[in-house]
Amino acid sequence: SVLRKWGPLTLAEPQWPVRARWLAREDGLWVGVEVATPPEVRTRGRNPRDARPLSADPISVMVDFAGSGQGAAEFTVSLAGTQRDGLADTTGKVSYDWDARWDVGVAEQPGGWSAEFRIPWTVAGAPPLGATRTIGLWVGTFIKSRGLRFSFPAVAIDNPSWLHQMQRVEVPRYVASSLQVVPYVSLTADRVRDTLRGHAGADVAWNSGTGHQVTATLRPDFGQVESDDVVVNFSAVETFFSDKRPFFTEGSALFDVQLPGMTRLINTRRIGAVADGGAVAAPVDAALKYVGERGRWDLGAFAAMEGDSADGGRGRDFGALRLRHRGEKGAVGYLGTWVDRPGLGYAARVDAIDADFSPMQGLTVRGRAVSSRRSGGSLSTTGAGGSETDSDGEAYALSAQYDRSGPWTWSVQGVHLSRGFEIDDFGYLPRANLRRIDGELRWRRLSYPEGSRIQSSEWKIGGTWQTDAAGKRLMPGIEFGRGTDFSGGAHSYAWVYVQPGARDDILTRGHGDVWVPTRTSVGGWLGTGRFGPGRALEAELEGGSIADGLGGTGWYVKAEPRWVVSESLTLSGQMRYSALPDWLLWSGDRSLATYRSRELYTGLGADAFFGSRHELRVRLQWLGLGAAGRANYLAEAGRAVPQPGTPADFSLATLAFQVRYRYNFGPLSDVYVVYGRGGDLFDDTRDRGLGSLWRDGLAQRDAEQWLVKVRYLF
Repeated sequence: SVLRKWGPLTLAEPQWPVRARWLAREDGLWVGVEVATPPEVRTRGRNPRDARPLSADPISVMVDFAGSGQGAAEFTVSLAGTQRDGLADTTGKVSYDWDARWDVGVAEQPGGWSAEFRIPWTVAGAPPLGATRTIGLWVGTFIKSRGLRFSFPAVAIDNPSWLHQMQRVEVPRYVASSLQVVPYVSLTADRVRDTLRGHAGADVAWNSGTGHQVTATLRPDFGQVESDDVVVNFSAVETFFSDKRPFFTEGSALFDVQLPGMTRLINTRRIGAVADGGAVAAPVDAALKYVGERGRWDLGAFAAMEGDSADGGRGRDFGALRLRHRGEKGAVGYLGTWVDRPGLGYAARVDAIDADFSPMQGLTVRGRAVSSRRSGGSLSTTGAGGSETDSDGEAYALSAQYDRSGPWTWSVQGVHLSRGFEIDDFGYLPRANLRRIDGELRWRRLSYPEGSRIQSSEWKIGGTWQTDAAGKRLMPGIEFGRGTDFSGGAHSYAWVYVQPGARDDILTRGHGDVWVPTRTSVGGWLGTGRFGPGRALEAELEGGSIADGLGGTGWYVKAEPRWVVSESLTLSGQMRYSALPDWLLWSGDRSLATYRSRELYTGLGADAFFGSRHELRVRLQWLGLGAAGRANYLAEAGRAVPQPGTPADFSLATLAFQVRYRYNFGPLSDVYVVYGRGGDLFDDTRDRGLGSLWRDGLAQRDAEQWLVKVRYLF
């Protein structure tokens, strides 16, 4: 098949021929792609597995193994041989925390380069009946130096109905069962506490080859070789971190039911978090997951059990049941979750009905109805009820998106979350007590005259209207934006965002509302693409104004440069600086305070590769914040009423440093050697300068450890 242009979407044939071929064999789906770009057009650079974005030109294969239009697996390889795999949902979002076993080879010639994929059928089970099966297939490539994307079929993966527009391919129903056992052992030397600890566990996955898969884990690895980003969060909304443990990412797409605003009914980072009543993480003793398919029905079940923590904290038990029926143009499903929290004296239950439909090409409609309940006593307690922990809530969401890959696209979504809605025992909920409507309209210009530096552009207008569950108005917003794609691979976006004055009902954490004035921000973002000598440099730049107080506007700048020194070495950096003349914070009960703040985040990274199996990664993150007190306030009658005195100055710094060596000696088999160091500094007496925070912050040593870990796939 000839791939055609979709970025921008002109449906034109490529200037340099790009062809794809596929073949279904007993050992898997084979896909070969040839890209006839000359050497001077190709972009090079190597990355760690699952990097995004990739430094070199990529080729991607997306496969909907069920042919249902409800999800797909991504398999990508770059010109340098870097592999990336992930799971895509109906919105086009891809999670790269999932790893599968598949093979790919890359070859380069003067007249072009090619990639050949072998994707085993064991990646996803076959339907239990029939001599054939129908899968969805999408193949694409990105020529970075020209900013051009080509695919077959020619549909963008951010199109709301892209899964239903994949090429349908009928292939023989090969039955390929597999049993994978991946044990691991690790040894951790804590240099601060002067301890030496060993850990061992295993993941086991059995795929029947007929639509049934069972995975189990004993003492799962918490992913110590991966580090989260350094974040300092003073807001009332919890920071979301994705899971990196293999067991919890494998087969998770079926259970991933979301509501607008990042609300997730299942957030597996809750499993193995700090134990109830304790200060350290609860050990995960075991977990079991089943995913099955029978005709148009999908069934999933999940259970996990924690032990009590070393400091006396109580562990929890988690469970989930998923049922989904797939139709020709959509699916309807049920998700139920249960959590037993004996340490807190209650059990939590959530029940959800979800529906996704594409009644016509380009249009996707989604609906959600969710109820939550907490009841006093644990699940093992009979007759418990009437406790002060009892609470009930509900949520409803409806959204529609339209994109026919033409000049006009639009989307609208509404959500209602009752005051008592609560899913944080197992899920992730930024906030409850909300009614919100979001709308967005885009107009795109998809082609420009020959020789123009602009390839495509779009105008955007979006708006938000929200109240609490009782109908009291919260801060609305309206955004005007302009995006541009340039012929050299660069992208830009500029915006104006206005939030008229309104109530903030979560700032004081339940101690009263506060009126905040109108806030206006303007800004711009630029992704340069590759430039400079040998086209070895690239950067993302952003800057603009920001308001987060009762008056006054601050500003911020961000820069993320990358230097592809060679195919075996990439250096990167991150810098973010913000200055706020009026920063509003909650200081307890109904008390508020404003500060003049300066915040600096710096990150340095290096990725080095020695051959195809050795990888060395160095990452340094440092964040410093200084805040000078300005004024005290008290939340009274919905207003911030000035109070005498001045809040105390404060400052903080956070350091995270990691050096990681990885040796890959087989599929999903690795040896890791990791050195990590971190520290936190907090001074509640003065506003230190950023220079002082940098020096003292680097000297902090709250955590320092060596880790050696081995995992092997049998």
